[in-house]
Amino acid sequence: MALDDIGAPGVPAKYDLTDEQRKLISLVKENQRDPAWHTRWADYCHENGEGTRDPLRHSATFLKAALNALDRNPDDDQKHRDLVQQVKEYQKSNAAWNAHWSRHCEKFSDGTRDPAYHETSFLDSALKAIQGYMNDEGEHMKLVNRIKEMQREDPTWRTRWADYCTEYGEGTRDPSFHETSFLKRALRDLGPEDEEHRKGLRSSASNHAMLVQEIKNMQRSDIKKQQKWVDYCGHRSDGTLDPAQHDAGFLRRALREIAGSGRRQESVTNQRHQEIQLLCEARRTAQRARAFDRADALRTMLWNMGVEINDKKRVWRSDDGLTGSFDDPAEPAAPAPHYNERPYFEERPPRRGGFSGRGRGGLTS
Repeated sequence: MALDDIGAPGVPAKYDLTDEQRKLISLVKENQRDPAWHTRWADYCHENGEGTRDPLRHSATFLKAALNALDRNPDDDQKHRDLVQQVKEYQKSNAAWNAHWSRHCEKFSDGTRDPAYHETSFLDSALKAIQGYMNDEGEHMKLVNRIKEMQREDPTWRTRWADYCTEYGEGTRDPSFHETSFLKRALRDLGPEDEEHRKGLRSSASNHAMLVQEIKNMQRSDIKKQQKWVDYCGHRSDGTLDPAQHDAGFLRRALREIAGSGRRQESVTNQRHQEIQLLCEARRTAQRARAFDRADALRTMLWNMGVEINDKKRVWRSDDGLTGSFDDPAEPAAPAPHYNERPYFEERPPRRGGFSGRGRGGLTS
């Protein structure tokens, strides 16, 4: 393609440039014929382009910004410098503001974050928009803290949050980098927010922390058990030795196998079996009473304890191998009738028709 066909005379063909770059370079060279403009171009390159004056060595974004800046009158140029300085101060002093600025640049421009490369109108609108984002900073921080708490308490919820961010949030998992509306929508879609479920999550997290600490104490107290733990992780997992990286079911099975079937371990197992059994029976009672919210909360609590329930077969199974069954709650038996209410001997109805004789064949006249 000839240079004259793209309207960029004076640009050497040996450079691998886009059509847009060629047009911008040609325009800069034409403007440089004006000595005043040429001086302003040199000052601009010294301040923003590392002193490089050759337009062939600048990107199209830089050339656009330079042309917009140098074509402004002195008043507009001063306003642009003030806005650039204001944006840079916000970027240095406030991390949240800087994050909003980055997102705004990605959404409404080509991703360039240096404010000097943007026009005055863009900077003005960006400052107003980000100020609006920052006005609800208090509510935003509450939502961020709530999501972080949910991730700490429930590993399953953390996985669902990651999938949600991949699908709707461009893969960004840090809640502080999302807007308030996104966080509200995520909490509404992912749920749950009821207090009973959160109590169950906190209980599950507490049990997991206790198991992790028990594994660590076991390793400190007995070098043989520490080696057994290493072997167990090598055979039953990917070799991860940090107990905090394993779920509660894995830790319970490890403790049972490494610690053996001593009295203490048997007592712990029996206590856990009894606790699960009582929760399953309480849930079935709630279902019979049509208290479905209570039944769902109990099911969530059992699920966090690693228990799966089969309502059709009335059985349950935990992730550490325990099993059990539960039946419908027994209904009180009906009281036996009092003898005065139902007489032992009942009167028979009289016969209708037939013979009434005395003896076997005798007839009465």
